[in-house]
Amino acid sequence: MDSAASTFSLSRFVEDVRVVVPVDGRALHVDRLPDGRTTLVFRVIEEGLEGDVAVAGPRTRALFKNATGVARAVMLQFKPGWSAPLLGVAANALTDRIFPLKTSGGRSGGDLCLELLAARSLPEVLDRLSHAIALRTHQTFEPASARLARRAVRLLEGDEVRVESVVERLGVTARHLRRAFTESWPA
Repeated sequence: MDSAASTFSLSRFVEDVRVVVPVDGRALHVDRLPDGRTTLVFRVIEEGLEGDVAVAGPRTRALFKNATGVARAVMLQFKPGWSAPLLGVAANALTDRIFPLKTSGGRSGGDLCLELLAARSLPEVLDRLSHAIALRTHQTFEPASARLARRAVRLLEGDEVRVESVVERLGVTARHLRRAFTESWPA
């Protein structure tokens, strides 16, 4: 699979990709403000010989910390509604939690981490992550509640400020929309 095709397919699931590198050998400063997004985090530890892949769930409160020994971190922030289909866990079960990735596309999180550590460049890391996500999407489906929640988020982040207007535009009840958010978004 070539890099351009991988990046394009990745855009369906991922809202933002960030690479963070500590400044001048200092600890990596991590700021996570409250946010409803789930993030996949690949950290390279020390001299690139070790690392880990973790999932950071949606935040209801800010997190500020200094991570020592981290040489680089690559973070893929998923679009709303993709936690359950890609990770097998509803977003509200991930809220305010960070945990190691157990499996991805039939592989263990440890195997994926080793594959990412062997990558020689950021585009290669992204290509390998894209491939892992692509494998996972063939095994899952996107629930209608996730699509509904994502459409509502776009309206709320855009020009709509009232839930009543959003439910009217989407043609659902407020109760139905609330249920969709419970399944796809943090509680």
